[in-house]
Amino acid sequence: MAVANKNLFLIFLIILMTGALSIMATSGQKRGEEKSVLISAASSLTAALEDTIESFNSLYPEITVRVSFGGSGYLATQIENGAPVDILISADQKDVTRLINKKIARIESSKILFRNTLILAGFGNLSQNSLELNLKEILEHSDKIGIGNPNFVAAGSYTKNLLTGKGLFSDYSAKFILGNSVRQVVGWLESGEVEYAFIYKSDARLNPAITTIREFSSFRNPEILYPAILTLRGEANSSAELFQAFLESERAKNIFKYYGFLPYQS
Repeated sequence: MAVANKNLFLIFLIILMTGALSIMATSGQKRGEEKSVLISAASSLTAALEDTIESFNSLYPEITVRVSFGGSGYLATQIENGAPVDILISADQKDVTRLINKKIARIESSKILFRNTLILAGFGNLSQNSLELNLKEILEHSDKIGIGNPNFVAAGSYTKNLLTGKGLFSDYSAKFILGNSVRQVVGWLESGEVEYAFIYKSDARLNPAITTIREFSSFRNPEILYPAILTLRGEANSSAELFQAFLESERAKNIFKYYGFLPYQS
């Protein structure tokens, strides 16, 4: 009787272990075949990325793509704090580097997609005099100038680097109104809450009433690059890998080109 009970116990233990292994295998397979993708993306990508997702879903209607927009630095911090994100599309390489250094993502899964250009913009009909002023004169004659918060918003970081290089940032910092995203800064410009704003060339493309006063090429300033990186979570999601690959397709590139983003050449 004791031997029979022992055999029954062994059989039960084998069945239990087999079931556990099966559940683990199924769990791993489910993650790899998941039909949803969670993306965090720089707010300057809003219109272009929404169209890109629509184009992607025309090919893969079974995959649900959800995206959260914001300042690149804020988004990277959220991911560091455990936000369940498959792909980060940043407007600044340093935010991607943060995730790599924290071992939340691997450098091998990072792809630079395209470039952008920083501009100083006004809104509506501007006087010829304001268009002829140099950068220092514009700063002197203005009361409120919108920029992204340099600590969290890539456009703000680029702006600070630009103005610091020209010896202008600290002298006029009291006039800067800091936004949580470049889209917020664009909204302030459109509503008249600021007289001028440092935004991207692609932002001006969205509203014909936005006037480009100065364009700052990357010849003397840091190049504005948009990398997309899979988190470790995203690497385990075949749908996320598929979407990142789609971002590099000609179909996606044409969408971003339409919205004023520039091709990247390594």
